[in-house]
Amino acid sequence: MDPIITASLTATKALWAAYAGYQKGKLGESDQALREEVRRRSEMIRNHLDAIHDEAHRDGKRRLRRSINDVMQACDVLITDARYAVSHTPNSKHDAAPQMNKKALKKLIEHDLATLERLRDSTQAANQLAHDLAGGSEESELVDLAGTVRQKMTGARNHFSERNMIIDGLTKR
Repeated sequence: MDPIITASLTATKALWAAYAGYQKGKLGESDQALREEVRRRSEMIRNHLDAIHDEAHRDGKRRLRRSINDVMQACDVLITDARYAVSHTPNSKHDAAPQMNKKALKKLIEHDLATLERLRDSTQAANQLAHDLAGGSEESELVDLAGTVRQKMTGARNHFSERNMIIDGLTKR
């Protein structure tokens, strides 16, 4: 694994572990921060894929362009999900508002870290795609790798979507 990515992940883990945002009364702020980070990382991957798409276009690799378009759509969906996701406000006054105990908060923090790790894996796969494209790999190999990136982005989106079930107390993950 790239030392820069490892250091970045370690710093992110330390930040989230020390972050007081998951404490009582500040969950809404940390929720917004997590959604912003998911959106930011997804946009970063999408922008990277846009450059790869342009290079594939210049090289006349139509199948690769179509595959990358699919991956960019997966990125767009995750960006939209992160932007408009339901957020948790711990001070809601209505009867149906979920209350999170320490165990649920710990589960949520671990889940959020796992989401960020999935996005890190997606970034690494997109970087590998760019590297292989620059290295002159065959188009069929590049299309397969683009499919891997799409699968990772879709997995990150599905994982991110599960956090609402944790917030609502509907899962035993």
